[in-house]
Amino acid sequence: MKRLVLEISVLLIFASITYYLWMVYKAIEWQGVYPGVRVAGFELAGFSREQINVLIKLLKMRIADRRVFLYSDSRVVSFKVSDFLLEFMPEEDPLSEGRQGGFKARIKGAFSYFWKGKEKDISVLVSLDLEKIEEAAKKVVEFFNVRAIPAVVYRRGSNRFVSRELNGLETDLYSVSLALKEVLKSCILKGECTRKVDSKVVVPHPTRSEILDNYGVKYMVASYETPVNSFIESNRVQNLKVAVDKIDGLMLFPFDEFSFNRVVGPRTLEAGFKEGKSIIGGKLVKSVGGGVCQVATTVYDAAFLADMDITERWNHSIFFPSIAKYSKPGFDAAVVYGYKDLKFRNNKPYTVAILTDLNVKRLRVEFWAEKLLPYSVTEEVEIKAVLNPRVKYVVDELLAANATPEVVDEGVKGYIARTFRIKIKDGRVLQKEEMGLSRYRVVDRVVKVPPGYAKNKTKNKIR
Repeated sequence: MKRLVLEISVLLIFASITYYLWMVYKAIEWQGVYPGVRVAGFELAGFSREQINVLIKLLKMRIADRRVFLYSDSRVVSFKVSDFLLEFMPEEDPLSEGRQGGFKARIKGAFSYFWKGKEKDISVLVSLDLEKIEEAAKKVVEFFNVRAIPAVVYRRGSNRFVSRELNGLETDLYSVSLALKEVLKSCILKGECTRKVDSKVVVPHPTRSEILDNYGVKYMVASYETPVNSFIESNRVQNLKVAVDKIDGLMLFPFDEFSFNRVVGPRTLEAGFKEGKSIIGGKLVKSVGGGVCQVATTVYDAAFLADMDITERWNHSIFFPSIAKYSKPGFDAAVVYGYKDLKFRNNKPYTVAILTDLNVKRLRVEFWAEKLLPYSVTEEVEIKAVLNPRVKYVVDELLAANATPEVVDEGVKGYIARTFRIKIKDGRVLQKEEMGLSRYRVVDRVVKVPPGYAKNKTKNKIR
C-alpha cells in the first residue's frame, strides 16, 4: 500500500513538473497576445503585431463614422466623430502584456494568463482636436440661442391685439464646449452619442400679462373648453389653429362689438386654411375652412359665461354627431363668411381681452377683465322637442329580389331647444335670461331596398 502511494506521488510530481515545463515552453514559444487581453472590449488572444494594427485601424474607421448629437430644449445639432478625432490607440502595448521583466517574471506572467485565467482590458487613448471643438461649439451656441421677443400692442383692421411674448433661450460657450468633449469621448468609448446642453430661459419684457395689467385687465372672468382630436383630423386642427391665432389677444374696449367674420376673415387657402368638413345644403361636405364653427362655438360659450351682450348668433341647420362632440343643442354657433356671423358687444365699462389656447387635446377660450363679475353665470337648455328620423326606402333596381336592405344614411335627430343665461349670487337667482330658440332639422334614415321590398318590408331585416 505504501508503495502504491509513493508511486502515485511520484507520478503527480512528474506531471506537475512536466506541465510547468510545458507552460515555460508555451510562454517562450507563444508569439501572439496572451489569452484574456482585450482592447476596447475586443479579445486579442493570439493576435500578432500586424493583426493588432489592422484591428485598431478598423475600430478607428468604424468609430469615426459615428455621429454625436447635442440637443437643447428646442433644437438639435449633430457632428461626425471624424471631424474631431486625431488619435485612437491602446494606452499599453497588448503584445507586451505579461512579458515584462526578466525570465522569471515572464514565466509568472504567462502562468497568470494561461493557468489562472487572468483578464485585462487595455484602455484606449483618445486624442481630439480641441481647436475644432471650440469652433464647432461657437456655431452651436449661435444655433441654440433663441432671441426673446417681448409682447406688443398691434392693430389689425379696426381691432387692437396684444401679442404673446416669446421666451428666449441662452446657452454659454463653456457649457457647449464641455458637452461636446464629453459626448465625443462617451460616443467613442461607450457608444453613448447624445448629450443635452442646458439652456437658460430668457423672459422678455414687457410680457402680455404686464401689458394687459396696464389696461387694467387682471382677472379671468370666464372660460370654455371644447375637445380636439388632433391625431385623425389634421386639416381641421390646422383650421382651428389659424382661426384661434387671429382671435388670440383681442382687446374689446367698452361697447366694442366683436365680429367673428371680421376678426378671422375669409376662409381661404391663401389665409392658411385647409379643406375640412362643413355643413352645406344640409350635408357634411369638404370645404376650405371646415371646422372653424368649433372655434365660433367655443368663443360663443365663453362670451355667454362672461355675460357679454350677444347680438348675433346662428345655430347649425342640422345637429350632426360631429357637432355633438363639442357642443349641445342651443349652444353651438354656425359661421359662414359673408352670411352668418357671431357677434357680441362688450357691455362692461372696462376693457375685456380674449385669450385662446389650442393643444392636441382641447381648445380653450378665456375672457379677462378689470374685475370679476359680482355674480356667477350658468347656462341652461330646455329641449322643447326631439324629432326622430323617419325611415325612407329607396328602391335600387340593380339589387336582387332577395337582397338584404342596406342603410345608406343613418339619419340625424332634430331638436327644438330654448336656452337661458342664469345669473346667481349667494345661491339666489338674480336673473334668468332667455337667449333664444334653436331649431335643428331632422334628417331621414335612408334605406336602399330591392324591387318589391316595400310590400314585404316587415318580413325583411335591414343591415
